[in-house]
Amino acid sequence: MQAKERLWIIIPSVLLSLGLLWYFRGIVGYVLVAAVLSLIGQPLIGMLDKVQFRKFRLPNALKALLTLVLMYGILGILFLQLIPPIVEQGAQLQNFDVSRIESSVHDPLHDAEVALRGYRIYTDSLSLEEYLSQRALTFASAINVSGIVNSIAGYTGDFFVAFFTVSFIAFFFLKDRSLFARIALTLTPSKYITQVKTILSETRRLLSRYFIGMLIELLLVWGLVSLGLWIFGVPNSLLIGFFAGLLNVIPYVGPLLGAALGGTLTLISGLQLELYSETLPMVAKAVAVCIVVQWIDNFVVMPYISSNSVKAHPLEIFLVTIAAAQIGGIGGMILAVPTYTVLRLIAREFFSHFKVVQSITREM
Repeated sequence: MQAKERLWIIIPSVLLSLGLLWYFRGIVGYVLVAAVLSLIGQPLIGMLDKVQFRKFRLPNALKALLTLVLMYGILGILFLQLIPPIVEQGAQLQNFDVSRIESSVHDPLHDAEVALRGYRIYTDSLSLEEYLSQRALTFASAINVSGIVNSIAGYTGDFFVAFFTVSFIAFFFLKDRSLFARIALTLTPSKYITQVKTILSETRRLLSRYFIGMLIELLLVWGLVSLGLWIFGVPNSLLIGFFAGLLNVIPYVGPLLGAALGGTLTLISGLQLELYSETLPMVAKAVAVCIVVQWIDNFVVMPYISSNSVKAHPLEIFLVTIAAAQIGGIGGMILAVPTYTVLRLIAREFFSHFKVVQSITREM
């Protein structure tokens, strides 16, 4: 009866906790992002711990503030490097010679129409060029410009609120590195204190290595793609490389999105060039560079970082990511490896008598 009574208490408590987490998911999201920032900042905090002027050491608050300033400063410098390519891309869009673009795509569209009509795929009375022009005008007229502007303004306000909130929470996580642990231990029954301490310590160590590895991977993909595109003379190489590295954070799907975006930006940049002899070869080079770099990343860099940082087999990482995609889409894929790592640590501490748990936690 005591076991059943405990079960009737535990199940509603778990459901209530999940409901509260869902209801306050915005705040939970801020806390999680701040926790990730604090994990990435741990090496900087460690370096500042060694700074000493005679007997004077930096206060924890100052070290936390300096860490945030350094991280945001590095991000700011990187984004400042992207402003000129973005401005240039916008200027190109504004200065398009529409008549030249129409003449450059006239022959390719005519050839495509002949082929499609030959196979009875396209049977409309309008020419393919006229049909696409009508569709483009319909799409353009359906765009609610004022709605887009209002949405951008709203997102900008939300961004600054989120930025301040995350920075405020991350500051205290960095200032008091045991704050999160103390909160977790306060909610833990006394008989499980030892196991939870181990879980928290290992989680901090493994996830810190994982997120730092992902940051290195992002910068590596950015650099390699930008370098490859620059060698082949593709315009806006730095901008395309940045988006390729940023989208690479999404496992497996991100590289495809990065290659598609790179090809699209290259196509936009070369719309005023001759299509067959200049634009299409340039797009092919951009896509090829993205694919080669992503191949290197997927088969060399990513397995090394994921496997060695969280101590999991690459096949485990792949299967967990696919399962997370079924549950939560792209967001689930991004959170798959960190969540799986925490669950493995919990399983190792509380369910180590199961053979399955022993197998998946053997390398941890």
